[in-house]
Amino acid sequence: MTQNHTVKLLVSFILILFIPLCHAQSQALHDHEDIRQGVAAFVAENQSGHYQTEVQKMDKRIKLSQCSDELSFSYPFETDSTIEVRCSEINNNWKIFLSVKNRPLHKAYAVNRTLTAGYQLTETDLEPLYIPSSKLSPYLVDNPKSVIGFSLKQTLRPGHALLISDIEGITQIMVAKKRLYAGHRVTLADIQFKTVPLDKIPESAILEQSGIRNKVLIKTISAGHVYNITDFSHLNFAIISRSNLDLGHILDNTDLDVILQTNKNPVANHFKQKSQLIGRTLIRDISKGTILLPAMVENSLGMLPLASKDMINVVITRETLKPDRKITASDLDSKQVKRYSTAMGYYTQADEVIDLVPKRFITKGTILRHALLKKPDLIKKGAHVTITVTRQGFFISNEGIALEPGGLNDEIQIKVTNSGKIITGIVDAVGKVKIIK
Repeated sequence: MTQNHTVKLLVSFILILFIPLCHAQSQALHDHEDIRQGVAAFVAENQSGHYQTEVQKMDKRIKLSQCSDELSFSYPFETDSTIEVRCSEINNNWKIFLSVKNRPLHKAYAVNRTLTAGYQLTETDLEPLYIPSSKLSPYLVDNPKSVIGFSLKQTLRPGHALLISDIEGITQIMVAKKRLYAGHRVTLADIQFKTVPLDKIPESAILEQSGIRNKVLIKTISAGHVYNITDFSHLNFAIISRSNLDLGHILDNTDLDVILQTNKNPVANHFKQKSQLIGRTLIRDISKGTILLPAMVENSLGMLPLASKDMINVVITRETLKPDRKITASDLDSKQVKRYSTAMGYYTQADEVIDLVPKRFITKGTILRHALLKKPDLIKKGAHVTITVTRQGFFISNEGIALEPGGLNDEIQIKVTNSGKIITGIVDAVGKVKIIK
């Protein structure tokens, strides 16, 4: 009896353990993929624009009972990267947090049906196509109006992202994304593309990205400006005559053209901007294609007629100059003046003035002097700066705030951030001050 009683107790104990396990195994579980799809749909409904949404995958060991009611979704925090998923049934109340990544999609265009080579595009042939950054190309057509009326080079299928290379008779030129100032070093971030017909390409436009990156602008340009060879100082270009011109001819824009010098021994001391020649008078006959030099025109910067004993050649402004904008060669002119009129100072060479900046507005025709100009500020008043103290064999770095503006090699006062001490340093570069001990 005792043995039978022990067996009964053991069986009862096993049943007590086994029955709940069977119940849990028989209970329906909520499908993980259904939850993730619900999150993706919620994100899509609550964002503007077009995005590629990636929802976090759930650990297979997470078991959530089937929710008969609709799941609720919300942003529990101040960010849109975490979603709360909740089941609110009375006897089945659970919640889980999933992270999401939203990658923006960019608008392009595709043909909406199969079109054969030679077909001439119309507005009804194209539809928007949204693609991820990884598939972006500068040669994508982003403005459908720019390709209407042009023919296809090859047969295209629906969904094909339309490229400039797919279309006959058009190309892309590079334009500035925003206003850029003289002295700016152009990077890829400053470039955007504009689609134009082949016969509308500006004659001096730069068409290769390699011909524009890390080149320094010699003048201020506006957003949408077509990058061309006359914008930069690092390209070896020259101004030539478009036709045969006679002695005494006054030059204007229609007389001039721009070329790149590609020969191994290019002409030196030549003009690089048309504006340097417009209004000048030729002092000799020149033939078509001649590279214009200062010796060929009268009153040219860099080669002025000899002044008499009582006269002196000085640099003056060609136009009104604005404060804090770097001066370029095209801003300058020269003239002979009486020596007594230069008592307040003057410059005789344009090279002494180029890249300086006016302290205030300077009107057209003003004789430039030291008191009117300064070196461009590398540090503005109130700017955060890095201070380096150089000593024998090592240097110490600290942070500070500039109490006054300064150009290269200027001495300025700086307040050291961690101590509040005011010291004097020498401007070394943009945002950098050095103290030599």
